Amino acid sequence: METQNCSNYIFCKNELSFEHEYGKHMCIDCELIFGKWKGGRGKAVIKDNTNCTICLKIKLCISQPKCDHFACFECFRLCQYGDDTYDIENKPKFPYDKDIEKQYYDVLETPDLEIDAIEEIRSEWETKYPLIKQYNIKNNEWEDKKFEKSLDDENLQLCIVCGQ
Repeated sequence: METQNCSNYIFCKNELSFEHEYGKHMCIDCELIFGKWKGGRGKAVIKDNTNCTICLKIKLCISQPKCDHFACFECFRLCQYGDDTYDIENKPKFPYDKDIEKQYYDVLETPDLEIDAIEEIRSEWETKYPLIKQYNIKNNEWEDKKFEKSLDDENLQLCIVCGQ
């Protein structure tokens, strides 16, 4: 499948296929943040030597989704995507070695798999490696709590200067 970079690649580092359903040449992450359907500007503006409105340092910055204020990449990521270190010490550990973990996720992340096929593959792996089922339950609970925390922090996604 032929791919191209997201129009905000310098920030997000994502690629997308030419069959991208939104047709705006943005990855799904950028579409969710900058999409015009959500009141966003449609594409990020990136400027070097710009004052970050959050940490106040002069850096390479990205526009806020709904206004003309800027934040450096680090501050923007923290505000838009949340804290990746959230409760990391309690994140469930995969119960088997790294090789099995890689094989498991490589199979599950095969492009174009239907939901039913994913469930069937997951079931086969859980039968072959029974601790994976417990891991999936605990990991899903942990991910749900992380998501709930991100909803509590939704106000961080607003511009600190104008509140948009």
